[in-house]
Amino acid sequence: MPTETKVYQQLSVTCRFLGRLWLKEVDASALEVLTSPAGRETFPDEVNAELTNGRPSEVIDSLAADYCQLLIGPKGHLPPVQSIWAEQVFQATAAGSMQRFFDLLPNYESDSPIIDHIGAQLDFAGELIGRMDSDTEAQGTFSQVLTKFRAEHLTWSQPLLSRVAAKAETQFYRSLAETTWQFIEEIETVTI
Repeated sequence: MPTETKVYQQLSVTCRFLGRLWLKEVDASALEVLTSPAGRETFPDEVNAELTNGRPSEVIDSLAADYCQLLIGPKGHLPPVQSIWAEQVFQATAAGSMQRFFDLLPNYESDSPIIDHIGAQLDFAGELIGRMDSDTEAQGTFSQVLTKFRAEHLTWSQPLLSRVAAKAETQFYRSLAETTWQFIEEIETVTI
C-alpha cells in the first residue's frame, strides 16, 4: 500500500503541475521546478537544454512569446478550451459538465475562470487522484469518477495537443503537448 500511495501522490502532483503549465505562462517559480532534478526527468534532453540555455529571464521571455502565439493570440492561436473544440462555442455544454464534476468534490475550487480549460481539467484530475490517496475507503468511487472524467473531459484534447506540438516554436511547448497526451493516456491505468 505505501508504494501505491506514493504513486498516487506523484501522479497527483504531476497532473496538477501540467495543468498549471497550460493555465499560465512559465514564470520564475515554474522554471525553477522545471530545471530541478525531478523536473529534468520529465522532459527530454533538448528541452532541458532549452530551459537552461541563457539567463532565466531570457528563457521565460522566449517561453512567454511561444505561449502567447500558441494559446492566447491575437489571431491564429489554439484556444485550450474544450467547448470551443467540441462545440465551437465558449463555455458551452462542457463547462456545465465540468461544474457538475467540481460539485462532486467538497472543498474543491478551480483557480481558472474558464473551467473547461485543459489546465483546469488537469488540475481537477490531479485532485481526484490525490483524493484516491487520502481517502482509501472511497478509492473505488474516485476511480470510477476519474474514468468517467477522463473520457468526457480529457480525451477531447488530443487534436489540440497535436496542433500545439506542430505549431510550437520552442522545444518546451512541443514536448509539453506530447507529455500531456502521454499523461492523459496514463491516467487510464490509475483506475483500480
